[in-house]
Amino acid sequence: MKISEVGFVFSQHHTIDNVGREAAINANVSKDANIIAKFYWDKGHKEGAEWHWICDNGIIIVTNAEKCDGKYVTTKLIARPAQLTRYTDMGLKNELNEQTRKMRKWLVPQRLLGLARTHQKNGLNNR
Repeated sequence: MKISEVGFVFSQHHTIDNVGREAAINANVSKDANIIAKFYWDKGHKEGAEWHWICDNGIIIVTNAEKCDGKYVTTKLIARPAQLTRYTDMGLKNELNEQTRKMRKWLVPQRLLGLARTHQKNGLNNR
């Protein structure tokens, strides 16, 4: 599924606080991206649980699971390899579709890990 097909709504926090990161994403990361995985993430944040949408361009879109039908973007992350493998290590289910929900572990595509390594090497994660 393409990012443009989801219908994300952008929070004020994302719009104001992530200007540098968004500029780095726009300048250095492919915009023609597909979402390849989606994980439910609940660490007890005061604003509620999150969805982490993993894109094939190395971006993680974080949304509030309780707002705007789970499409309320709070931030975007330029993924580091360890962030991507964490979903597998924790045994989280890929909620993107029925077939992947049945998978016991999501295996991070090697191409995506390589892209995340390149982004990290280029310092894009530090914005």
